Amino acid sequence: MTDAGILCTVRGKHGLPGLNGAPPLTRAGSAARPPVGLLFFVTINGIMPTVLPAPIALDIARALGGSDGFAGAIIAAGAMPGIISVPILGMLSDRWGRRNTLVGCLIASGVFGLAQGTATSLTVFFIFRIGQALGAAALINLVVVVIADYWDGDERGRLIGRNAAVITAAIGVLPALGGVILQVTGRWQAHVLLYSLGFIAAYAVWLRLPPPREGARAAPSTTGRAVPASATSPRLFSPLALLAVLLGAMFFVLVFGLKLTALPILLERRFDLGPGQRGFIVGLPALVSTPTALLLGALYPRIGRRGALIGGTSAYIVATLAFGWVPAMGVVVVAALVFGLGDGLALPTVQEVAAGAAAPANRGAVISLAVTGTRVGQSIGPIIVGGLIVSPITVGAVFLCGTALASLLLVIVLVAVRTRVLTV
Repeated sequence: MTDAGILCTVRGKHGLPGLNGAPPLTRAGSAARPPVGLLFFVTINGIMPTVLPAPIALDIARALGGSDGFAGAIIAAGAMPGIISVPILGMLSDRWGRRNTLVGCLIASGVFGLAQGTATSLTVFFIFRIGQALGAAALINLVVVVIADYWDGDERGRLIGRNAAVITAAIGVLPALGGVILQVTGRWQAHVLLYSLGFIAAYAVWLRLPPPREGARAAPSTTGRAVPASATSPRLFSPLALLAVLLGAMFFVLVFGLKLTALPILLERRFDLGPGQRGFIVGLPALVSTPTALLLGALYPRIGRRGALIGGTSAYIVATLAFGWVPAMGVVVVAALVFGLGDGLALPTVQEVAAGAAAPANRGAVISLAVTGTRVGQSIGPIIVGGLIVSPITVGAVFLCGTALASLLLVIVLVAVRTRVLTV
């Protein structure tokens, strides 16, 4: 694979076959699109540090001498450094190239992730976790940037939807895996071995992702031509981009504050479930969110992005209300599945809105801005919930606060549609 040119999409009888029957592709220069499976693997490495320890955060905090309130801080520490590193690494990827930036992030994530298993105090554990987050936090947005570099139109939307399906599936499967590992081994340190997958991903990215084009400082376009940054940079702070930042932050307050932090605590306190059982319930939303995200490419022509956002926020309202008011386990299971519907509709659509707000020359910066919003939500959600958990407020009341937030988000989406900020 060389560094000259990228693929462009053309209609006709010749060229390379497109993704799932998409129009055939021909080469602009001699560089191929990166393997889709590799991009998904990088995405898994990006979300793993944040969600893998979610159901065992209570156990980690207690083992290292902390109170239950530190559970939220453990989850937040996997995301908070990204508020700083994501926009910086996104802009650097526009200049230094996607491959170099991805490889460095993956190696940092693997090194600091494995080091967490050696921690004997919460202070040391948090130092290593923050170091890991500085690298891993940028991986998800860089994957979206690469997708937007090499795919366009409906094909790009479908692939972003599939990548988001990987995220939602990982948010379901990885917590369950973390709980099972602790249940089987009896050692919280055992889960960190999975972070070594970052080294494998780094090696694969170095081999298979085209290197940066010499002399080109603008991001590659789908036609193989560099686009001057000056031609498009004003779109960086467009209303649509800012909407994506706001929605991304608030959606992930719900996901990381309620589903990944409050739900395991509710399951332990209300139903006395162990780490493996807690991980299983936390993973249930993926049964709905993953197929929903995979179907978004077919749903968008019918309901549009605005319909997906309205449906997603409505599902969050129903689910959080059920978690907060109804104590029966059967209702908790149904509510988890409804929450997954919200994940499947809302989370991929925020990424698609961000990609649509970005022009090629500043795509890394725009998408990084949107992902920074998600990192803010991933950080403040667990911290807020962790603080509320150690207060007199009940866990059920915490979920009702989530209902109020989801209702506010629905109002914001409806206003954006009415004012034509969100038109598709």
